[in-house]
Amino acid sequence: PDSIVTKGGTGVGISNPYQLYVSGKYAYVVNYDNARLSVFDVSNPDSIVAKAYTSVGLHSPLCVYVSGKYAYVGDGWQFLCIFDISNPDSIVTGATTNVGISAPQNLYVSGKYAYVSNYGNNTLSIYDVSNPTAIVIRGNTGVGLSQPEGVYVSGKYAYVASAGNSQLRIYDISNPDSIVTKGNSTDSLGWCTGVFVSGKYAYVADAGATSLSILELNNTDTPTFNTGAATISNLQVYDNAQFDNDV
Repeated sequence: PDSIVTKGGTGVGISNPYQLYVSGKYAYVVNYDNARLSVFDVSNPDSIVAKAYTSVGLHSPLCVYVSGKYAYVGDGWQFLCIFDISNPDSIVTGATTNVGISAPQNLYVSGKYAYVSNYGNNTLSIYDVSNPTAIVIRGNTGVGLSQPEGVYVSGKYAYVASAGNSQLRIYDISNPDSIVTKGNSTDSLGWCTGVFVSGKYAYVADAGATSLSILELNNTDTPTFNTGAATISNLQVYDNAQFDNDV
């Protein structure tokens, strides 16, 4: 971490890349200018290989999240789109919706729900994506939001970087049909654009203050378990699991 080493790079099919997501040996990139979702094989970091791409249903994609065999894309022309990426050489278009969508800046998928921050209409929206051929809107809130950008989900809470009013907003999303406003922080924040939550801390990228801020999350259910070794007969994960090395 004290010395970053540059590895491979590619410009194949890339045009104003706005966001990316890495899952397994593939990187998924949304390109704003040429309206593409592109897939790259990054298994060899010294030699990136372009795989499939698609522009079907896309106009100005801004954000992407991958979960299982699906890629979820937020398009600036007011769409949330689902793509089947199980075959990296051939992307298949799934469902699309424009209900409640307005200039989506970021999205997060957890379980069967997609959480979208809408910059255009100042809302956080929840969608049921359990059926990849039919997206259903569930909850929606605009309480306390102004030009929201980053969104991160951890446990029963959604954390939203609300750039317009320089706040980190927290929402209880345990009932996807009724989003409940919890706390917010304005400490040392300016135009906050991104948020990542780990344990009891929220890490906020702040373009306005040109800084990285770390905020302690008080009075929220943020269970953390750290151990050097564990033997478990059965493991059931309800949301997401991240492993640094091998499984």
